[in-house]
Amino acid sequence: MAIQTLIDQKTISAALGADSRSPRPDALLLGPRGSSAGLWWNDTPLIDGQPVGTIGLFSAGDGETAQALLHRACDELAARNCRVAIGPMDRDTWHRHRLVTQSSDEPPFSLEPWTPPEWPEWWASAGFRVTAEYVSSLNTTPQQRDPRLPRTTARLAIEGVSVRRFRLNDAQSELDALYDVSTIAFRNNFLYMPISRAEFLALYSPLLPQLDPRLVLLAECKGQPCGFVFAYPSFTTGAQPTVVLKTLAALPGRKFAGLGNLLVDELHQRSLQLGFRRVIHALMHVSNNSLNLSLRHARPMRRYALMAFAL
Repeated sequence: MAIQTLIDQKTISAALGADSRSPRPDALLLGPRGSSAGLWWNDTPLIDGQPVGTIGLFSAGDGETAQALLHRACDELAARNCRVAIGPMDRDTWHRHRLVTQSSDEPPFSLEPWTPPEWPEWWASAGFRVTAEYVSSLNTTPQQRDPRLPRTTARLAIEGVSVRRFRLNDAQSELDALYDVSTIAFRNNFLYMPISRAEFLALYSPLLPQLDPRLVLLAECKGQPCGFVFAYPSFTTGAQPTVVLKTLAALPGRKFAGLGNLLVDELHQRSLQLGFRRVIHALMHVSNNSLNLSLRHARPMRRYALMAFAL
């Protein structure tokens, strides 16, 4: 099967088009009938100090083409001294990644990564195995509250923690605060790698037009950002109006214990005030504390995975 490898950045940019929000790959594989795979080996995450090659921008119409692309991708990454190939992932976990591996009848929500149901089998047939799992859960009873919250709220208030809504008229400074918290809160996450403030702003700024600032909450401790919940309304065709909790972050340490729970509860209450009766806790890694918060009152509606191949 003929597969073309592009490494010239001008040629890659022309092939992808100017509207691609993913970082430009180091190489682009082009197969038959519009199939493709982007490869990254520079500025990628590490696993146990070893370089990771990532495979993203993936598209294939049949299993044979998918396997040919993935085998070629692994050969290319191995030649660049990568020790493991991970995908689908557009360079890092800040950008598009994950396969949908299991789904309920709930329609896709706004900004949800969506992949055809046969893709996990195609990746597995190429020798890839699950290396990380994620889940999105649907809460249809956001009015239920944790009985421990009053005590948590009182303790955090003594520490000087308060919660306020996002200031849309000062969006640049507000996004800067989200970035400052994210770089600390997520630094121990699987496959985490730092990105620049400019890259972060490029990811979040396009979301501003669809935000309701009442659903983006910032926690501050004596005026300094210490946590946030980033959520937005989803009006996907076929689904009831729903709030999507995209990101939950809190600074580590005993001082801020319970802050994530407080932020989720505050989001639920504000969602109810706005007329929403459903909240999706989106795309949580199965080992994250945020999943424990979600499972108290929510049921899984979708599962996802990242796949890995030892080179």
